[in-house]
Amino acid sequence: MFPVTPYFMEFLELKKKFNSRKKQATMSSVAFTYRVEGRFVDDKGTFRFTDLKPGKYYIISWIAFARQKTVAVQTGTSTSYNVYGYVLGSSPIYEDYQYDVFIENEISGFVDVKDAGAVMNVVVHN
Repeated sequence: MFPVTPYFMEFLELKKKFNSRKKQATMSSVAFTYRVEGRFVDDKGTFRFTDLKPGKYYIISWIAFARQKTVAVQTGTSTSYNVYGYVLGSSPIYEDYQYDVFIENEISGFVDVKDAGAVMNVVVHN
C-alpha cells in the first residue's frame, strides 16, 4: 500500500501510458521505501495493515499462478499408397506437448483511512 501523493499519482499516470513489455514506468527506489506492507491473514485474500495515519492510500496486490497447458503439434504425415505406388491420401500425425504458463494479475484500488487505528473492510477488484 502506498500513500497517495502528487508524485505517486504522476507515477500511476505514466504506468497507464507506458504499460508494455518494451517501455514501463518505474518508481524511484526512495519513493518505493514509503510503502506500507500488510500481513497476510487468511486464504481468502485478507490482509492486515497496522499503524496507518489518516489519509488516502493506494492498495495493490499481485496474484500469481501457474497453469499447465497441452497443445497438439503436427509432427509428421502418414501417407497411404495403392499397390501401384500411387498416393491414395495422407493424414497428419499429432503429438501432445505440455508447457507451463505463468500468469500474474495486478489488483489495485484507492482506500481512504478516516481515523488512526480504524478497522476497515475493503474489497479491491479490477
